[in-house]
Amino acid sequence: MATIAMTRTSAAYGVEVITSGTITQADATAVFQPGSRRQIGSVQATGTFTSATLALQGSNDGTNYVTIEDIQGNAASLSAAGLIEFQTTFLYYKLQGGGTTLSAVATVVLRDA
Repeated sequence: MATIAMTRTSAAYGVEVITSGTITQADATAVFQPGSRRQIGSVQATGTFTSATLALQGSNDGTNYVTIEDIQGNAASLSAAGLIEFQTTFLYYKLQGGGTTLSAVATVVLRDA
C-alpha cells in the first residue's frame, strides 16, 4: 500500500483546493487537515473504477479513521468517477482506495461553513 501525496493550494474567498496524485485500489492518500473552520467540502474523482471504490475518511485522533457521510447521509464513497459533497468537522481526512482495479485522481475543495 502506497501513501499518495496531496498538494494543497489556496483559492480566493477562503476556499482550499487539495489535489491527489494517482490513487490505486491498495492506496490511501497522505492525511490532510483543513485550515481553520473548514467544514463544508466536496471530493471529485476521475479515472478508472473497476469493482473499486474511493472513500473519504475522517478522524479526530489521526489514527482511527471512519468513512464519513455525504450531505444525504450516505457513505462518502465513489464507485465511479463523480462528486461527493459533505459537511463535517473532523480534524484529519484521507482518501482510501479499495476493490479490484482503481486508478483515480481526486480534488478536494474545502470552505468555511
